[in-house]
Amino acid sequence: QGRLREGGRVSELVFRFTCAIAAGLHARPASMLSAAVRAYAAAVTIRKVDTPAVDCKSVLSIVSLDVQDGDLCEIRAEGDDAAEALAAARMCIEELIAHGEEPGPPLAPARATSTPRELREAASGVVTGRGVCPGVAIAPA
Repeated sequence: QGRLREGGRVSELVFRFTCAIAAGLHARPASMLSAAVRAYAAAVTIRKVDTPAVDCKSVLSIVSLDVQDGDLCEIRAEGDDAAEALAAARMCIEELIAHGEEPGPPLAPARATSTPRELREAASGVVTGRGVCPGVAIAPA
């Protein structure tokens, strides 16, 4: 679907889809979608039907939509390379729906570390965990 502008060229194209990604468009699929359209000059937006559109080149904007499995969405592209940008977005969404996300990197094995003396002496109830990435850890609650 598209809208014509002067000269008969398509200026805006729309791709509508129902999200069939089990966990919705959370950070990883949003990042994949954003990366798919970022290289194009076209203005690309995404929205859930009945909500305002957001910039499809921004991961945080996509995540802010809180798209869940079963939500009806549309992606719009406008500009000289709109057809290519929308084709890239469509291919990304279809890949995510068909094959899901790629698995994330394996978690680093837990390594033994000693508790700093100050914490041992303070008896603060130290909880050890397994590093996921710098600054984040998984540990029992």
